[in-house]
Amino acid sequence: AENTAQLQAADGVLITEFLDQLWLDKGVSEHTLSAYGTDLRKFATFLAQQRKGLLDADAQLLNRYLAQRIDKAFSPRSTSRALSSLRRFYA
Repeated sequence: AENTAQLQAADGVLITEFLDQLWLDKGVSEHTLSAYGTDLRKFATFLAQQRKGLLDADAQLLNRYLAQRIDKAFSPRSTSRALSSLRRFYA
């Protein structure tokens, strides 16, 4: 559990830095920044359950996450936005 907490803290820092950079570089709206932050934190939480962090994610983990969203009946629009957030983060 201690290892998971450390990963989440490290991921929290990465997410904050990403959102700050996005705001500085692109002038993205507060609403978009909030949505991206939520999407990235949800993915980071999923990864922490797998004992992984954002920098450890691979295509297999991403596919498992997306499948889980579908299983939990998230709307296609919400999942599409989450995928957009992740694409931008990993670009």
